[in-house]
Amino acid sequence: IMEGLVTHIGEAAVDKLLRFISSFSGKGSSMLSTYIHKGIVKELAEILKRSVFGIDPDQIESFLGERGFCQINNTPITRIQERYCKEITPIPETYFIVDAVIKG
Repeated sequence: IMEGLVTHIGEAAVDKLLRFISSFSGKGSSMLSTYIHKGIVKELAEILKRSVFGIDPDQIESFLGERGFCQINNTPITRIQERYCKEITPIPETYFIVDAVIKG
């Protein structure tokens, strides 16, 4: 589970981390991560004054597939909020949860 991690470590570190996980975890193991839409990376990087990672949701399946993952499910956090947390403050539509399985 990488909740809140990949946004803050930059693209090269995300690539290295995902390749490590898929290489050293058991086949069929699951991975879950949150990430942000690539469209807000520049703005967030300026606020945080460092590199951040984001990806277009339409590219997440190929991105993870190239790093050893399959059975990829990408869900906007707004869909989860609508189902389970209607009474809390809305979460930005630029935040996603993805789960995947290591190819085996």
